[in-house]
Amino acid sequence: MKNLLLSLVAILITATTTAQTNTDISPEAAKCLNELKPFAEKAKAVWQSEDGKVTFGTTPERIERYVLYLSNACNIIDKHLSSITNMDEKLDIMWGKVDLLSNILDLYDPTGISISKTEYNQFSSTKIQTLESMLRLSNGISDPIDQAITLYDIFYELGESHFESEKYTEAQLCYSACISKFNAVCTIPNIQNEVDIDVMGQKAYYKMGYVAYKLNDELVAKEYYNKAKALLDDDFIQPYK
Repeated sequence: MKNLLLSLVAILITATTTAQTNTDISPEAAKCLNELKPFAEKAKAVWQSEDGKVTFGTTPERIERYVLYLSNACNIIDKHLSSITNMDEKLDIMWGKVDLLSNILDLYDPTGISISKTEYNQFSSTKIQTLESMLRLSNGISDPIDQAITLYDIFYELGESHFESEKYTEAQLCYSACISKFNAVCTIPNIQNEVDIDVMGQKAYYKMGYVAYKLNDELVAKEYYNKAKALLDDDFIQPYK
């Protein structure tokens, strides 16, 4: 199941090295990253040999250890968050927690070796709570471009979490917020130099249509599907099912 080196593990290990040499990182954030590194390395070792040449298969014992290491990493993040006063650093580390929880949730497979449905619901709830905390924190971003893009990203991830849990009404609200942030970004002069707005709009429209499809509103689903395709027609655009 986990036959590739986790991107988050690589990020954390790189971040801890950077934190030791980069004075731009606050001591509080550096301390958090340094404490995360051992758990990132242990999580990597669950699925790969030390030299990276051997990949291990999925077993209940490996899943249990992997979840334990990533849960401990989440606890470390929670322990340090209140001491990190820089908002950008705090948001970055909270994104790290979201990635950790996403990696745990990716283990869920109702037809195979997996975390339990109860565990899935528990970690999904924690992920949603973390994203909601990030929303509140992001309201304090002063730069209008940074704020709109950050809120878009958080709402999109929140929508994905609700969608995967089949909470389509909640997902619809999040994707609607994404469309609102996309429209706000479009009004900012020279924004094309800062972000690919076509991708933002495409993803928001497409997922808004997907939610409508799941809610059996095929007319609205087709409308948003066509809006997404008109903005950017690539492999992301697939028929709803």
